[in-house]
Amino acid sequence: MRQDALVLQMVSFMNGIWLSEHLDLRMITFRCMPVGYRKGMAELVLDCATLCEIQKEFGVTGVFKEDILMNWLMKHNTTEFMYKQALDNFTRSCAGWCVATYVLGIGDRHNDNILVTTAGHVFHIDFGKYMGDWQTAGGFRRDRVPFVFTDEMYHVINGGNQQKESYQTFIDYCCQAFNYLRRNYTILANPLKMMACSDIAGMNVESLNFVEKNLMLELSETDAVIQFTQLINLYKVEVIRESEIVSSYVYRSFNEFNELYIKLRRRFPTVAFPPLSSGTRMRSNVREVAQRRMVDIESFLRYLFTLSPEICHCDLVYTFFHLILRDSNIHSYIGTEESVNESHRSQCEVYLKIQYNGNKQHSQLSIFVGHVKHLALLTTGQAPDAYVKSYIRPDPQNLTKKKTQVVKASQNPTFNREMYYDIAGGENVLSTRVLEVSVWNSGGLMDNNKLYLLYIPLQKLRNRPEDRKGNRVLEGWFAFDKNV
Repeated sequence: MRQDALVLQMVSFMNGIWLSEHLDLRMITFRCMPVGYRKGMAELVLDCATLCEIQKEFGVTGVFKEDILMNWLMKHNTTEFMYKQALDNFTRSCAGWCVATYVLGIGDRHNDNILVTTAGHVFHIDFGKYMGDWQTAGGFRRDRVPFVFTDEMYHVINGGNQQKESYQTFIDYCCQAFNYLRRNYTILANPLKMMACSDIAGMNVESLNFVEKNLMLELSETDAVIQFTQLINLYKVEVIRESEIVSSYVYRSFNEFNELYIKLRRRFPTVAFPPLSSGTRMRSNVREVAQRRMVDIESFLRYLFTLSPEICHCDLVYTFFHLILRDSNIHSYIGTEESVNESHRSQCEVYLKIQYNGNKQHSQLSIFVGHVKHLALLTTGQAPDAYVKSYIRPDPQNLTKKKTQVVKASQNPTFNREMYYDIAGGENVLSTRVLEVSVWNSGGLMDNNKLYLLYIPLQKLRNRPEDRKGNRVLEGWFAFDKNV
């Protein structure tokens, strides 16, 4: 009970920070009062159900249905206004709890301790595992993700499997909430420092270090946005079991594969496993690197299952590929007539943050590419595999080319990627340069085509006031013209 009371108090502090920054994530917290050893009182939250109870309402196959949460919310919010309000509550509160559980390292998340109210608010209970005190099985962490965000939650926020603007809004809520906590770190650190001297299980000086590490305090706000967005990047692996006719899918990060690799090498030191890529750095989780690592992972797995049963059927391998909460059925692309019509009547927009710092020793221009909205479908009827490219013109030899990672099959992709240019000649050069930004479809090695284009005179940056760090910033949604 004391652990629950402490976690809820910390979440309450977080919510206070967000509200003070005018970010309302519709958080539900409940009072918890310990009164003795393993004794206490907790406030009752009405009109709610656990994910397990919601799944049971839809029968024995409920756990395999991605739309169960959406159908449950529709059942309890029968008018369009009520459902939209519930959807807004769900998106905001889901973002808040994703950030809170990540920062505090709350583990042992499953469908009996994640709840949803009939009004759409998501909240968590039972905080026995926190501050990195992970549940383990067979030597592996059971809590293999930084926070729980299931396919059912994704389905509710998007209204289906295809990524839409509502998912971009969810990412924005997460990143804003994360950066607000970083800005107000002392509000979180002070109570943790005081409680480090208590005898509450799991609370010590290392707990404070754990929270500091999760907040990535050494990064800028833009880099923190990039890193937090990439926390959800996972590899999908098809698992075919001898006793089952239908294959299943599990989702694992590169770090988890690396953990399996290290443990197998320690247990079987005479086996020459194919090496995986070297250790991670700050920007190692971007999609380009993920695609290169996929080759290493495939080689590693193919070799693993050619080895003797003593190795490939050991408990480490079985535990690693065991289904956990985040694993679900394969997504399928669903194209609707509504999305086709919408793509024709809406103009492509890209969220850009263009920043120039012209100090005497080092002048640098950075372009942060966030969300892209309203990409038209290709002539094949499919969503584009989009990426964004930039140049500083004039540049007849295209030496200033920079580009983002590719986001596959999405009309509303999110990149959250920053590109840098060193500017020789200082601020005066800006008046003679133009930033070219374009959106492309990746159709293969020789078949990329430009979809949208925008030219931004860098003279606009000279007209912007400097902030306290000497930066001139041009930020917002930019409408792009269709490339003919």
